[in-house]
Amino acid sequence: MNRFKNITLFLLLAASSAFYTQHANAQDMPTKYPLLELFTNTPCPICGNQDPGFFGRLESYEDQYHLVSFYPGSPYSSCIFYQANTTENRARRDFYPQIVGSPDVALNGVDFRSPNSVSTSILDDITGNTSWLSVQVSETSGVERDVSITLENHGGGDLDTGILYAVIVEREIDYDAPNGIKLHHNVFRKFLTELEGDTIAMNSDVINLTYQYDVEIEWQLEEAYVVVWLMDPETKEVINSGTKFDPLVSSTSSVVEPLPLKLFPNPASEYLNIQIPERAKEALRVYDSSGRLVHHQDVLNIGQVELALGDLAPGLYIAEIILEDGVARSSFEVIR
Repeated sequence: MNRFKNITLFLLLAASSAFYTQHANAQDMPTKYPLLELFTNTPCPICGNQDPGFFGRLESYEDQYHLVSFYPGSPYSSCIFYQANTTENRARRDFYPQIVGSPDVALNGVDFRSPNSVSTSILDDITGNTSWLSVQVSETSGVERDVSITLENHGGGDLDTGILYAVIVEREIDYDAPNGIKLHHNVFRKFLTELEGDTIAMNSDVINLTYQYDVEIEWQLEEAYVVVWLMDPETKEVINSGTKFDPLVSSTSSVVEPLPLKLFPNPASEYLNIQIPERAKEALRVYDSSGRLVHHQDVLNIGQVELALGDLAPGLYIAEIILEDGVARSSFEVIR
């Protein structure tokens, strides 16, 4: 490795350590991920006119929000995504008296706008903020999935009772809709919690919950995942939301020096073998040189995993696993 790569590697590791230190400090509040609920309809021409611009503006805020697209069958009950789950799509629209048709967007449960009205200034206002609550989600892969949810009060929260919602979505669906939209984002499929949400007594600093679901045959296995949020039952305000793709938030007050994560070969071109420590507590996460999460994989109770690198561009990456007593982390380089 030449001198330039050594310097780059040092900066990457330093940035990764700084990121971990920031999140390990109990005084730092976790990121607030605004929840955007889009109510739309595939035959609706107004939706076809407004939704693409809405999604286009969201591209500048990647990894800063969570989205669920509901299809309540209004104004056209022939919408295929509505027909896939008529009861729950319609019920979520009825949950908000402010929403009578499509398209409409609920921002954090309290602000309602047409997709055209969700401007970059609005998105600037609701992103980049913090919350007293972190919502951390992990889920296994495969058809039968276990979902673990951790709600943590990082200080300042005064909510005695919250309503937890967890829904299954498909991240992207290719479908040439009657309104001209061909790619559909975070399409709602099913509630994982009760339709009215699950009541959570917020009388503990940390609350751990588990759920299970099966990926149905009509869904794309690799596109299905869970979106979770906690809502104030009085105001319907979303306190925070989470998915398995979010960076880990830790309440550890002291910084623990990372242990080396054993991986080979390094550099690698097609596959990377990673030895999983016995004390692994969280899933394997891989970050690129900008700190963006590019891979998330359940590795608990697995001695070694072979990571396919075909989707990763050449460059430097960080592989990280949170342990019961710290963190294991190493860098690696992808070459072609």
